Amino acid sequence: MSNQLAAGFGATAMMVAAARVNATASGLVNDPFAEPLFRAAGGSRDVEPADSGPDGTTDLFAVGTKFFDDFLGDAGRSGIRQVVILASGLDTRAYRLWWPGGTTVYELDKPRAIEFKTQTMRGLGATPTAHRRAVGVDLGHDWPAALRQAGFDAAEPTVWIAEGLLGTLTPPVQDRLLAGVTALCAPVSRVGAYCEGCDAERDRQADGWATVTTQAADLFAAGG
Repeated sequence: MSNQLAAGFGATAMMVAAARVNATASGLVNDPFAEPLFRAAGGSRDVEPADSGPDGTTDLFAVGTKFFDDFLGDAGRSGIRQVVILASGLDTRAYRLWWPGGTTVYELDKPRAIEFKTQTMRGLGATPTAHRRAVGVDLGHDWPAALRQAGFDAAEPTVWIAEGLLGTLTPPVQDRLLAGVTALCAPVSRVGAYCEGCDAERDRQADGWATVTTQAADLFAAGG
């Protein structure tokens, strides 16, 4: 069994991780843990796709990495101190980004994925730069209860990210997930996600969200 399957990482998680390796190599972001963690999970840059245009999924995730880094940084500067990373996979932001004092980062993923990353990062000598709380839970189950049990405070503003997640879900599952997020959002909370099509955006507006869309072409232009 490959390391990525043993750790519970699917194709999308590995593709996003490969994109972070590429983004670091190109200087777009600074993620010193991207490549060692990716390789520990069984990934190889030699076999990962390296698409070179706006239609290239790996390149999209690479510029998306920078977008979400900036999105989280802006939320922190606005005073938000609670972060939730849904389906965190091989995300290392709790270890590599600068976080304002008092920030708590909740990482949600399947238990074996959480365990693999926690142990691997410890082996790399990595230390979280925020209060990291890893929550091992299947997002198809009662993840809001698990999140609360880990100390999440729904009365506090939160910034959420779902990087590469929504496109892997069926519309009903996507709706249930976002309904759960909405129920836990205090005023001025923020949610960042990849979204294809406008149905999801219209649905969120119907739930009372103010939405802002950044097109893929704009991400590529900003990423140089």
